[in-house]
Amino acid sequence: MERFNKHGICTDAVLKINIIEGREIMPMDMTGKSDPYVVLKMGDQTYKTKHINQNLNPIWNEVATFDVETGHEVVEVEVFDRDDFGKDDFEGGFTIRLDNS
Repeated sequence: MERFNKHGICTDAVLKINIIEGREIMPMDMTGKSDPYVVLKMGDQTYKTKHINQNLNPIWNEVATFDVETGHEVVEVEVFDRDDFGKDDFEGGFTIRLDNS
């Protein structure tokens, strides 16, 4: 028996996002490469991929799973270059709206 929350969403609804690869990542290191990783955020839920050393065309092949509560969530996708010292460099990002509006 399925149960629904106050938003009409099944209480065990999940969103799965396949993080497959990046292409032509901007070089951020002195070597002309980057150490990219992806961060996905949906509300208070976060998923972070592994970083790929010295690569401008990384392949992650990872799956992020998020609990869906309203059907109106927004997923923030950001790519960073990992640095050993100091703050990681922001490469770029975008958002995905689940409700299509």
